[in-house]
Amino acid sequence: MKELPKSLTIIGAGYIGLETATIFNEFGVKVRVVEMMDRILPTMEPRLSGKLRALLDPNIEIILNARVEEIKKYDGKYEVIYTQHEIKKTVKSDLVLMAIGRKPVVPQRTQEIGINVKEGKIIVNNALQTNIPHIYAPGDVNGASMLFHSAVRQSLVAANNIMAGNHPIDYMNFDAVPTTVFTFPKIAYVGLMPSIAKEKCVELVETDYQFKVDSRAQIFDEMEGEIREFFDVRTMRLVGAWVVGIDADNLIGELGIAIANGLNVKDIAEFANQHPMSSEGISKAARKLL
Repeated sequence: MKELPKSLTIIGAGYIGLETATIFNEFGVKVRVVEMMDRILPTMEPRLSGKLRALLDPNIEIILNARVEEIKKYDGKYEVIYTQHEIKKTVKSDLVLMAIGRKPVVPQRTQEIGINVKEGKIIVNNALQTNIPHIYAPGDVNGASMLFHSAVRQSLVAANNIMAGNHPIDYMNFDAVPTTVFTFPKIAYVGLMPSIAKEKCVELVETDYQFKVDSRAQIFDEMEGEIREFFDVRTMRLVGAWVVGIDADNLIGELGIAIANGLNVKDIAEFANQHPMSSEGISKAARKLL
């Protein structure tokens, strides 16, 4: 691409589609996002995706419940034909981006040598071993956490266990891997989310810190959004968190470390986060529960 298009249609409202949508929108491109499901970020926590939807620039047109049937090109433009509520519709644009997700690329003949593969993913334990103990599968091929930083940690787990003679001494904590959606504004989350907790019959108590009262957010005039923390009601350990808005990508790291190390509400509340930094909200949110 050598120059910006005047219009762009993105198929898929996952994190790749939305990140691209907000970037091109900032450049002044007319952006439409066409999503088959009934909400953006359909694989993520519904409440969290709803918060992002409310904060996205309204200039980005989001079309939900729309199944793309065909893409045609003529006169240098593209026509996307989709069905929405059983009605066939079309949108035209200069370019179309397919952003309907990713899947693991499992090496050919993996199953033929006896490695367990289910739903296109290599099955591993927390030591990153397959069912054949001296064969490891870190990274995207296991589908557990398809993120670069997760793959780096997984590869270290595998290497440490290989060096220990395939007797596991290191384990991957998939529950403490943070995820950030680099949209404008950003959102990030880590650990157990409310909808999954409900499925697992885990009772949560939650607390929040709104950026409208945050000094750093006020300085940068980015006061929309929040920090929200989820504690297991039985132990009051932090098991999940999300951040919507300013510094989300940085704040989620501190919350992930807290989850990985089993910190409880008292541990977090007693930490002296710096002022004037948005990280103050992490301890302030926890203090609301004491």
